Amino acid sequence: MDSDPDLSPTFLMGGSILDLLASAPFDYYGILPIVVCCVLLFMSALVSGSEVALFSIKPTTLDALNQSNQKADRLIASLLKKPRELLSTILISNSVINVLLVILASRLIQAQIQQMPIQGTFWGIANQDLVEFAMITLGITSILVLLGEVTPKSLAHQRNLAFARASCRFLAVARVLFWPLVIALSKSGIWLEKRIISDNSSINLDEIERAIELSKDSIGEHQSDVSMLKGIVNLGALTVKNTMTPRLDMVGLDWTLTSKEVLDTLLKHKY
Repeated sequence: MDSDPDLSPTFLMGGSILDLLASAPFDYYGILPIVVCCVLLFMSALVSGSEVALFSIKPTTLDALNQSNQKADRLIASLLKKPRELLSTILISNSVINVLLVILASRLIQAQIQQMPIQGTFWGIANQDLVEFAMITLGITSILVLLGEVTPKSLAHQRNLAFARASCRFLAVARVLFWPLVIALSKSGIWLEKRIISDNSSINLDEIERAIELSKDSIGEHQSDVSMLKGIVNLGALTVKNTMTPRLDMVGLDWTLTSKEVLDTLLKHKY
């Protein structure tokens, strides 16, 4: 394999390790690349399912986890205190694991197919290349989607708390490992969210109030609904002074009054 002088030593070292794992013969240590692929697939399923498991925990359950004596429960509650960073950690970890899995599995398939006596061509393309392409694109993609995405998310939806306890420690370690990327991704998400909201906030309160005024004729006898909608629109502009009742206008109740007298006083004065 030709070396590129522009590639960093770290990248070349990683590529050499993957080549060594993929090209290992099946005698002695040949099972090693398959074991590594299985471990990566398990980690991909664990991280993928943790997203559904963690973000489907109810507030009441989260309060119970905060007061639990188990470290895993308290760690789950701690992770959910910063949901943006948690989501960024899940996305980054899942992407890294999936990329490593696809690269290693692809090189493993290439190394094994090259040893097979596949002859002939189809439309000018070697049958060996066609088999290699089909196994890499269809085989790896199908396994990754089925076992790394669909199945773990379905299990996490049914048993979210157990899945969250199984994945919380790995996510805590991943958050430390990918801390710069996690911060960058979460901050960029906040910036994009503010940008999109500001771009879409073209309708202001005056336009809403004009729309309510135009709908008076169609509402007809339900004019109270118009007043209620106006009150909702103008709720943000109200101050405490607008809603409070002056102390001089309030009416006190004697504790010796009967229930009927209290009710009559309430209906008459309201304050």
